[in-house]
Amino acid sequence: MTSNTLRSLLTALAILALGAVVRVDAQSLPFGELVGSATDAASRPIVGAEVRVVDQRSGAVRWLRATRDGRFRFAVLPAGRYDVTVEALGYRPVVFIGVVVAASH
Repeated sequence: MTSNTLRSLLTALAILALGAVVRVDAQSLPFGELVGSATDAASRPIVGAEVRVVDQRSGAVRWLRATRDGRFRFAVLPAGRYDVTVEALGYRPVVFIGVVVAASH
């Protein structure tokens, strides 16, 4: 076998191995949820508060509005650390850094 043929074969094997590593079954990824409530200092719900989560690893952003009772739920988040910001008109923003979302099985 010539060195060029061997090099081509090794390159092809490396590409195939890389492809095998990159392909991940989405159902095998660990996911969790983030649940909470937006309330004021008197524990009254903040209706319509905007809740934003930023994945510290990927930078992906998701947001939603709290319900009438101030509750919010991000149901399917990849496990990891998130920065969570809660904002509402008439209130100062509240930021939580490094909130851990653990995989739930």
